[in-house]
Order: sequence, then C-alpha cells, then structure tokens
Amino acid sequence: MRFLIGLILVATVSASSLLAQFREQKQGTTFFPQASATSRPEPKSAFVGAALSFLLPGLGELYAGNFETGRYFLGAEVAMWLGIGAQRLRGASFESDYKVLARRNAGVSDGEKDAQFWKDISAFNSIEEFNADRLRARDFGRLYDPQTHFWQWNSEANRRQFRDLRIRSDEAYQSIYYFIAAMGVNRVLSMINAARGVNAYNETNSFSKQDEAETSLYFLPEHRSLCPLPDGIRVEFQASF
Repeated sequence: MRFLIGLILVATVSASSLLAQFREQKQGTTFFPQASATSRPEPKSAFVGAALSFLLPGLGELYAGNFETGRYFLGAEVAMWLGIGAQRLRGASFESDYKVLARRNAGVSDGEKDAQFWKDISAFNSIEEFNADRLRARDFGRLYDPQTHFWQWNSEANRRQFRDLRIRSDEAYQSIYYFIAAMGVNRVLSMINAARGVNAYNETNSFSKQDEAETSLYFLPEHRSLCPLPDGIRVEFQASF
C-alpha cells in the first residue's frame, strides 16, 4: 500500500511538471514530442499513452492532447484514493472504540491480541465459556490462557455493542478492496481512452503506422531533474503497433 501511494505521488508530481511545460510552450524542452511553429507535428505512440494512463489515469490523455476527457479519469482516481483514506480512518476509529470497550467492560488486558481473539470475545461472555466450548469440540489448540487472554463481560449489552463495533470496523477495512478494484477498472478505461486519443491525433495529422513506429520516448539533458542519469547515458524507448 505504501508503495502504491508513493507511486501515485511521483506520478502526480510528474503530471504537474508536464502541465507547467505545456503552458510555457517552450520549443525543444518538453517531455513529449510537440509541434513547433515551423515544423510538422511528430507522431505519438499509443503504447506510451496507455502506459502513462496505467501509471496515473488521465496522464495518457494529457500526452494525447485530450485532457478534456482525461480529467475525469484523474478526478475519479483522486476520489478513490480519498475514499480509501476515509475508510482506513473509519475502520481504525471503530477498532479503537471496540478495544477500549473490551478493556473497560470485559477486563481484557493490554498487549497484542490477534484478530481471532477479538472475534471470539464478541461471541462468548467469558474465557471460561469459550474454553469449555473448545473442550467439548476437542479443539485443544484453540484454548486461551487466562493469564494473557482473560475476559469476562459485565453485561450482554456491552458484548453486543462490542460485536457491532468490530463488524463495522471489519466492513470499513474490507470496503478498501472495492476501491482498489474500481481503481483497476478506471486505469483500464483510461488506457483504452488514451490509446484511442493518440490514434485520433495521428489520424488528424495524417501520420502513417510507419511514422508512429518511429516515435521515441527519450530523456534529454534538461530532463535530468525528473530522472537523473549519469553523464553519457541516454535512455530511449521505441514501440510499434
């Protein structure tokens, strides 16, 4: 999760840099091929557009010159990251509440407890009741030590409240997976849209497939601030469709 967040932050910074470069419209200093006032526009690569949208939805549309649609994919991406953050905070809040409730009303001691323990104490009123149930089932490996995992609920109402808080916490954490799945769908749709945008751009400028095959994504000396490279090294990428 931390890696994904870092990746998105890097992509966001790169997108901001690209926007600034496009606004300045400086010839010969852009990251992507651009047309100058006196030269014919260069063809663009659908592969590069799709790859950029995979990195950050909307970035491929920016490359294709069609950010009017790309901004919606970027907005959806930002909204889903905010949703993930909100659900994590919500789940953590419920988790903190039910643990405090258990310590105050069931005598649960401090210390690390696994997720199964919190499920068990929501279903049984005491450790004695739970261990007796496990003994009847001959599940001796699931017995708890009263010295480290004691609990005794002081009322049925508090146990039910604890159970409800724990379930709400689990639901909040599990909803994060739906956001991640939606982010995947958003990326796929943005990749398709970016590739179509690049194809439309090339068709508008009457580029052939051979022209597109010669498109390169490269780093010039002025791009070292974005991706530092040792002196004398040039990175070039070519793809055809």
